[in-house]
Order: sequence, then structure tokens, then C-alpha cells
Amino acid sequence: MTVVLTSDGPDNHGIEEKIAAIAAPLGLKVHVVWADRGLPGSELCEALSLLAYNPWAWMFVSATIALVLMAGLKGLFWTFFWGTAAWFTSRFLIASAARKKARSFMSAVWR
Repeated sequence: MTVVLTSDGPDNHGIEEKIAAIAAPLGLKVHVVWADRGLPGSELCEALSLLAYNPWAWMFVSATIALVLMAGLKGLFWTFFWGTAAWFTSRFLIASAARKKARSFMSAVWR
């Protein structure tokens, strides 16, 4: 069994032996791997690692490259512009619908 542990400080003495002692009666051999989270830049490495295995990220990168090759930078700009405008419009409409629903619910409760 492989156990990945993270630590913010150096005060984790004996934890590997404790885990091995718990798993030994079950017939498991334990391998402990330490992942440092306190090092500068480790958060960026974790984020990039997660991004490298995310299919949505690869779809976005390849679609952006295809759009630049097919429509140029002007096409890329207007695609992102109208996509961002649509995102903000949908967020506004959803938020206003939720507020309207909450108001109608509160008016029904207070009657």
C-alpha cells in the first residue's frame, strides 16, 4: 500500500512507523511518500500537474490554436469578447432569476 502524506512542518516523527504498525496485521506492506507543500513554488507545480492531466485544458489549448490558425488573432479576440459577454449576461440573468424566486418565496412565507 502506498500512502502519500503532506506536511507543513518538520514535526512528523514516527508517523511512518505508526502507519506500518497498523497495516502489518492486515498483511499490507506500506510505502510512505512525502509531498512537501510548504516549499515555495510547490502550489504552482501542483496546479500545472493537475492542468496537464485535465482534458478540458487540452481542449481549450487546441481549440485556441485552431482558432488562431483559421481566423487569426482578430477572430480570437472577438470570440473571447463575445464569449465573455455571454458569460456575464448569463450570470446576471441567473442571479436576477434567483433573487426574484427568493422574493416570491419570502412573500409567500410572510403572508
